[in-house]
This record gives sequence, C-alpha cells and structure tokens, in this order.
Amino acid sequence: MIIREISISNFRQITGEYTLKLALPGDKPITILLGENGAGKSTFLQACLWCLYGRKNFENPEDIVSYRALESATVDGYVKTEVRMIIQDGEETLTIERRFRGRKVAGGKLEPGTTEELKVFLRSKEGETTTIQDAKTRIEQLLPNDLAGFFFFRGEDLEQLVARAGADKLRTAVEQFVDLTLLERSIRHLSKTERELEQKLKATSTGEAQELTTKLEEIKARIQKRQDLVADQNKAEGQLNEQKESIEEELAKVENVRPYIEERRRLEQEKSHIESKIREKRKQLAKRVSKDGYLYLRSNVLKAGAELAEQARKKGELPARIKPQFVDDLLSKGECCCGTPINNDMAEKLERWKTGIKLAALESSVSVLKADLANYQGRAEEFQKEFNAARIELAELNDDLRDVAGKYSATVRELEGKDFEADYVSGLQKQLISLNDDLIKAGILKGTYSNEIVDLNQEYTELAKKRNRAVKAQDKGARLTRQIAAVNNVRKGLEKLKAGWINIVQEFLDSELKSKWKEMAQLDRLVEFDAEFRLNIKERGGDGQWHKSAPSSANKRALALAFVASLIKLADEARKGERSKGLFAGGLYPLMMDAPFATMDRYFKQTVPAGLRKVVPQLILASSYDQWTGEVETALGDAVGASYVLELHKPGESNRTVFFRGTDVDYVVGENDTAFDWTEIQKV
Repeated sequence: MIIREISISNFRQITGEYTLKLALPGDKPITILLGENGAGKSTFLQACLWCLYGRKNFENPEDIVSYRALESATVDGYVKTEVRMIIQDGEETLTIERRFRGRKVAGGKLEPGTTEELKVFLRSKEGETTTIQDAKTRIEQLLPNDLAGFFFFRGEDLEQLVARAGADKLRTAVEQFVDLTLLERSIRHLSKTERELEQKLKATSTGEAQELTTKLEEIKARIQKRQDLVADQNKAEGQLNEQKESIEEELAKVENVRPYIEERRRLEQEKSHIESKIREKRKQLAKRVSKDGYLYLRSNVLKAGAELAEQARKKGELPARIKPQFVDDLLSKGECCCGTPINNDMAEKLERWKTGIKLAALESSVSVLKADLANYQGRAEEFQKEFNAARIELAELNDDLRDVAGKYSATVRELEGKDFEADYVSGLQKQLISLNDDLIKAGILKGTYSNEIVDLNQEYTELAKKRNRAVKAQDKGARLTRQIAAVNNVRKGLEKLKAGWINIVQEFLDSELKSKWKEMAQLDRLVEFDAEFRLNIKERGGDGQWHKSAPSSANKRALALAFVASLIKLADEARKGERSKGLFAGGLYPLMMDAPFATMDRYFKQTVPAGLRKVVPQLILASSYDQWTGEVETALGDAVGASYVLELHKPGESNRTVFFRGTDVDYVVGENDTAFDWTEIQKV
C-alpha cells in the first residue's frame, strides 16, 4: 500500500482544492508537510482516515466542511468536501474517493440529513478500470480499520501503545496481521454446531440424561460469564496501571517526592533481583538433587562393603593365597613346582579345587567395589557439602528478601502518608493510594474468577462423563454425544492452531523490536513485546540485571516507533513470500505521522528518524518548523522527495516566513477580514 497522490477539497481547516503528489519508495521516499501549530497537520491526517474509513474522531464532527468555504457560499448554495487517495497495491491501483455535498441554509449552517458518498475504482495491471461494488470491504482488505492507527497517527498516540491499556490494541494488531479468517469462521461454526447438537441431545434425552444436559448448559453459561469477568478485570488492570504510571511520572517530577519514588523503584529492582536469584538457586539445587540426592540418605551402605572386605583381610581370607592362574601354569607345565610329575588323578583334583575356590574372584570384585564405593562416597560428601551450603544461601536470600520487602513497604507507606505541603501532590498521592487498592481488588477478583473457571471446567467434565453414560443405552443419544465430542475436539484443535500462529507472530515481532530498537535508539535498554502483548522497556540496575522502568515520554515514543517499524518489516516479509501459501498477504506500508519527535531529546532526534528512514518504504511527516529544523532535518533532509507548507491564515497575526528547503516560504499569513483561521497548501 503506497500512497501516490492525495487530493483534498475544503476539509475542515484546509480551504480550497489541492493535490499533493507524494514521494515514492526509493532514494527519496519522504514527504514533508511543514505547518505551524493549528495549521492543519492533524487535519491532514484526519482527512486521510475520513477518506478511507469515514472516521470523524475530532471535535465537532458535524463541521466537516471548511468554515471559510461555508462562509463564502450563498444561502441555498452547495458546498463540497472531498478527499481522494490514489494508492498502489502491488500491481493494481486503487482510487478511493469520499465526498460530502451539502446545502447552506439560513444561519450559516448546512442542511441536516446530507449523507456521504464513497467510491473505489480499481485499475488493473492491464490498464482496465472498474468500479468496486463493495468499497468498504476492499478498503478493509487493503488496510483493516483496526490497523490504520499504526500507520496514520499523531505523536501523542504513540505513548498509548506503551501504556498497559494499549495491550488490547497490540493484540488486535497481531491478530489482524495473522489473517486467520478461515480458522475464525471454522471455530465459530463449530461452536454453533456444538450448541445445536447439545440442544438436540437435550430434546431427545429423558430423565437423568436430560437433567444433566440442562446442568451442563448452565455450567457453560457460568464459565462464559466468568471468562467475561476475567477479561473485564484484565482491561481494568491495564487502565489502572496506566493511570498509576502517569501519576508516578507526575510525582517523580516534584523534587521532594522524587527521592521516595526512586527509592521505591530501587527496592523494587532489588526485590526482583533477589527473587530471580532464589529461583535460579532453587533450579540449580533441584538439578543437583535430581542427580545425587539419593546419596544424601545413604546411611552406612557405602561403608558396609569396605568393612566386610577389611574383615576378610584380617581373617586371612584375603588376599587369596593361591591364585587360579598359578594352578593353570602347573597344569600347563605338567609338574609341580617341586618337580613331581602331575598325573591325571592329581590334575583332576587341581581342576576341582580351582573351580570350587572363589576367593580370587571375590578379591577382584571387592577391589572394583572399593573403587566404586570410594567414588560414591566422595560424591555423597560433595553433595552434602553443596546441599548444606545452598540451604544456607537460600536462607540468607530469603532473609534479604524479607528485609527488602519490609523496606519497600515502609517506603510505600511513607510515600503515601507524607505531607509534601502541596495540594496538587497531596491529591496525586491520594489517587495513587486509591489506584493501588483498586489494583489489589482487581487482582483478587481475577484470581477468584480464574479459580472458579478451573472448578467449573472440572465439574463440566465430570458431569459430561456422567451424562454420556446415562445416554449410552440410547442409540440416538449415544451418537449425538460422540458427535459433540468430535466437534469439541476439532474446535479445541483449531483454537490451539490459531493461538500457535499468533504466538509465532508475537515472537517474530519481539525479535524485530529488539533489532529495531538497537538500530533506531542505540541505547543500552532491554525492550520486549511480551506474551501478554505489552511493550516493555527495562534498564540495567546497579546489580547488572535488567529491571522494568517507567520510561520517559521520549523513550515511549521511540519504543512505539520501533514496534511500528517491526510491523512494517513483518508485512514486507509476508509480501516477499508466495501469497497462496502465506497466512496473510502483507505488502509495503507507509507511515503518516503528525509530530512524532516532538517530545524527544536531541539524541533521539538524531537516531530515531535515521533508523526509520532505513526500514520505512514511504514516510509522510507533518511537522512544525521548530521540530523539523536541527537534528530531524539533518537525519532526513537528503531523503525528502516532496515538500509542502501548510500556510496558516490567521486573524490578528503578523506575516511570518521561514527558510525551508532552500527558499523563503510563507508560514503564517495575517488576516483581518474574517473571524476564522484557514489553511492553504503550497508546494515547495
């Protein structure tokens, strides 16, 4: 999806008709729209989203027509607002037009009841143009509405992605990118089929079987209700944590509060580190016990063999006085060591003696056993030493954990109860106390509901078995239970398959996020897109371990942009593969951003734009002059292929020009004959 051209006519702040030809992928893929605050940077973004989806997420959505255009029109005359986008989608070209035409009535308002008109035209690679009948569906195929916010956004929207409440939006993004439409449809169909089969079974069953089927329906309804409650608590936790982080950031800005916040965060990091060490130590200990733990309770078994051998030596039984080899040598030679010939009778006696005497074999076995026993004894002593040391270390770590937890609780109480002699701070502290209480309650409720779901599922399983036994004698009922079981198994299998693909994409995005962060931010931070679909950033503590931090606004924006860049990479990778085999089509995607670097420091203004330039095929950037000049212009200036100025006409202002792209351009134009601001778009 590459935007070739955008035409805007009398859309809110923007007055007049303008066509902007955008820079395309290549050496100079960046289009810059320069505008003063209030000149219409956000309006330009809103115009594109209105064209694509009919969105009116702005103040006074009824006032879609430019005030200036409406003011200039005569009563009963018509005014028109239109936005047209020409988009390249692979080898096809889409022209998307959304238009609003209204009649001006007395009082300077538009006649109510006027509707919008949407048209989409498709030009094939062969040059044939057709009108798309289902325009909305075709746009959704191009870029789903739920995903649009990742490619058309204001800078302040970025921080919401990093907030805990943004996890739902990120999950939606992953699910949208994994186009499992067929699986979703199949799962819904199987769930419906399962319900229908249950209803048939209920209708055909009698007595106990019917009663049990009714109970199963009730349990399933209770499970669903509790699943909804868990989802509500998850959402509530996300919102509460977002508010908590916001308040903590505000408190951290207050000089006399900051030490308490920093101490609490330090203790949180220390607590997390100790807990990690305890988990690792227990893991190591479990591994060691698995190998040599049985030797710990060895009693005297390892010493018994050695003691028996020693007793045999004291009795003279060991070592054996005559070796079997000595007898073999005599028999081979045919005479005794004294020279007496060995006849057959003597030879037979010697053979019997050799066969009957086992002391030599015993001595050999005892020698091997002693060596083995010595080895086991050494391992046992080493294990006991390590085991005792580990227990002491675990005890010390647990003491440290209790100590840190105590200090943490004391710091929290001091922070919550401290009078900082400021009404504002006091209010924030009260909010923080309330939020912590609400988080505890939400966690307790979620745990309660989750436990109830486990119990209900167990109850459902047992009742289902009982019901199945009750209908076993009924041919139709038995057949229906087998069908229900088969449908249930297939549905669960498809749900696992769906979850598996979503997890694969989540892991890919996590890996890409780390890569993009390293390339764009170039800071020693650990960033994560975790299994809960949250964006996290961790800093290295004094102990050398990674600890979750409360990132600054600049860090949040950089992290969110790294994630968006990862989405673009995912889409591009899918585009390179064979569409018939892929789970989603992918493609090239642009970024249209309104002031994304506004709160970034000089360092990020150097690294993040330069990193985006490497991964984004098309970039449309709306920026004020102050935000553009300096580091951002240095990073992106030589890649700009098209540039425009949003020329603000404003009553009571002085004319102002700026030096932009090698020339002086009108930036603000003073007006005296109107009460309204308006904007004209000038190509540079």
